[in-house]
Amino acid sequence: LIGSDGIIQYQSASVERILGFREGQMVGTPFSDLVHSDDRTQVLRKIDEAINIMGPPLAVECRLRREDGSYCPVEVTMTNLLELPAVRGLVLNTRDVSERKSLEEKLTHQAFHDSLTNLPNRAAFRIYLDHALNNDTERRIAVLFLDLDDFKAVNDTLGHDVGDQLLAAVGARIASTLRPGDTVARLGGDEFAVLLKNMEDEQIALRVADRITRQLLPPFSIGGKEVSMHASIGIAGLVSGQEAADDLVRNADVAMYVAKSKGKARYVEYEASLASAALDRMELEHDLHAALDEKQFVVHYQPVVMLESGAVHSIEALVRWNHPRRGLLYPADFIGVAEQSGMIVELGRWVLQQAARDGRRWQVRYPSTPAMQISVNLSGRQLQHGDLISEVMDSLDAAGLDPQSLILELTESVLMVDTEPVARTLQELRGQGIRLALDDFGTGYSSLGHLRDFPVDILKMDRSFVAGIGSGLADGAILRAIIGLANSLGLMTIGEGIERPEQLAALNAMGCHAGQGFYLSKPLDHAAMDELLASCIQSGTGRQLPPAWRQTA
Repeated sequence: LIGSDGIIQYQSASVERILGFREGQMVGTPFSDLVHSDDRTQVLRKIDEAINIMGPPLAVECRLRREDGSYCPVEVTMTNLLELPAVRGLVLNTRDVSERKSLEEKLTHQAFHDSLTNLPNRAAFRIYLDHALNNDTERRIAVLFLDLDDFKAVNDTLGHDVGDQLLAAVGARIASTLRPGDTVARLGGDEFAVLLKNMEDEQIALRVADRITRQLLPPFSIGGKEVSMHASIGIAGLVSGQEAADDLVRNADVAMYVAKSKGKARYVEYEASLASAALDRMELEHDLHAALDEKQFVVHYQPVVMLESGAVHSIEALVRWNHPRRGLLYPADFIGVAEQSGMIVELGRWVLQQAARDGRRWQVRYPSTPAMQISVNLSGRQLQHGDLISEVMDSLDAAGLDPQSLILELTESVLMVDTEPVARTLQELRGQGIRLALDDFGTGYSSLGHLRDFPVDILKMDRSFVAGIGSGLADGAILRAIIGLANSLGLMTIGEGIERPEQLAALNAMGCHAGQGFYLSKPLDHAAMDELLASCIQSGTGRQLPPAWRQTA
């Protein structure tokens, strides 16, 4: 009970339970002395309102000082009984709301923090960014958008527990590079964002991005394993000075996408000229997700032909995308996007299943000795996928195709990744009878010396060498060296990109086994490939292309 002057006139025994003051200990002292200094103004205003404005009881939340000096969150209800002769005071009923406040704080923390990394989440980052844009009059602000490179492969190969621990460790490393007052948030998945404020100069954002990139270089030690993880970073500052929060985040996202398309593990600063190409790629990635469900992909086929006999050795499956707006797209238009987004795993699985079915049907419809094989490209992302072997074998079983009839084509860049899981996967595939082909050999990733180390059966020489036949001595000498070494290692050799009869003749003279290219046949849809196989002539070496086909293809 307090008087109109704010002095405590009476305290009940329950005060000791809440605040620890003995009965009567506070009588004669100002109630405001108990109120936390930050809450005092609003409490005194509420007391003044309760004294001077007649009406129902008023309530206010504040912090009151305990006897030990700590503060207790309470709800104080004020009832004006100044006119009641037996009381003549303001009755303050005080209720301890510590548990409720603690729960509210936990709920608020959960609402604005990521539970895995304990960093601010997307909602909190947006609030911080809006606040910075509204309060930084000099607008010295930048946003960094980070996306971890190939993080999905960690989840697929090492499991989600390791992936979660890695995300937390990455968040901690990013935070360690920032200046006081900067903010790092986890936006979701493997995406992080950084808000830089009060930048002294425009180079600070680049320096922070460089620090983050270098900080992520050392491997992370998680669960007894060394895990490497890098990030693609996009940087966006204020250009016009009128950008809203959405503009900054979108621009940083576009720049990040460009960084990823340039080879990952790097940072790129946003420029208006980047937007069109990057947004086009982002739109393509969005369309990819619907393309498989809506059966927009088709498989075309191109034969690989034995140079000596003209017999069809194998048929390579080549995916095409019947895009509803852009028309027929070739792999160069979308495979890079599929790789970066991780969609390549699902797409590759579908191509393998379709090619295995078609290949088996053609084997039955057009039997030959030896049996015609089917060749399918395998990406690095697929090779890192933990279920690859079982998915390959399931596809073969479902189609009824003998594993020895399947060739999986890999690029040198994939084989140059020196990891034990990749090597083990390749050996296991070969152990099942599947043959492995090294595609586009000679494009710069390795040397002839590496051929002895690659676990492959077939060598496909890049079209750039074949295109140079007849134009100079160098290409011919290189081809002869490659073919000679491959033959000595027991590898089958295939020349890619044969477009002229003299190229076919030269490769044949050098000892190359087989060839592929427009001179023999361009890639064909299923119906045209069926027509080609039907026109082939059965011989002791297999199904031979008719001579007329070469001249008209």
